[in-house]
Amino acid sequence: MSALELFFLGAPEYRRNGVPVSLAPAKATALLAYLALTRTPHPREHLADLLWPDSLPDAARKNLRNTLWAIRRNLGDDIIHTDGEQVGLSPALWMDLHHFEALSGELTAPGLDVNWLENRLALYRGPFLEGLSTADAPEFELWLVAERERLQLLYLRGLEKLIDLHRQAGDWPAVVSVARRALGIDNLREPVYRALIEALARQGNRGEAARQYQRLRDLLAQELSVAPLPETEALYQAVLNGSLPDTPAPVSGR
Repeated sequence: MSALELFFLGAPEYRRNGVPVSLAPAKATALLAYLALTRTPHPREHLADLLWPDSLPDAARKNLRNTLWAIRRNLGDDIIHTDGEQVGLSPALWMDLHHFEALSGELTAPGLDVNWLENRLALYRGPFLEGLSTADAPEFELWLVAERERLQLLYLRGLEKLIDLHRQAGDWPAVVSVARRALGIDNLREPVYRALIEALARQGNRGEAARQYQRLRDLLAQELSVAPLPETEALYQAVLNGSLPDTPAPVSGR
């Protein structure tokens, strides 16, 4: 692992040998994150236009030079690689984004290890570049919003996979804990509600399971004007009747 670590999930952080390093300009963080997530060098002209669209070309390029200088001064000369007009990041850097994005290729793999999955999910400390705003760079803002949504969806998919693994193992307290984490981000994920309702009922807490069903039903009616899916209704009736099957059924649906 490189001595320098870059964290972009949640509020941006930079650490060298475990010690926090400051990087004040918001555009410096925006530039680093863009280079990190796109994983490719970009022409100086493109980066200048992306981050300083209202500046004249010479002024925008000067802003870019100053920002690159600030990054090198605070984080080290070797963090930025330039090749003529191309600007990129050193491939040796440790970045939470790259380790977190490994989830996308592993969630459907057989024999996924629970500890590996939990470690990857722990990298998601919050939304991508949480708290960063670059209102004077609208094209970058559009990219930022889209990437925040994509990475959050990947996190939710990872949580749903973790729920599934805990269900298969019969670890119902863990199912409840992870389901609540997922619903804290998106409270309309019906399969997660079903897992939560089932886990509560299997722990003997049928009253709370029923309350979670009622909460889901009300949210779906208010937000989407739809009723719970038939499999959700069937689960609710099984909870009320105390007739849950011995073997958990797969969680799928809306």
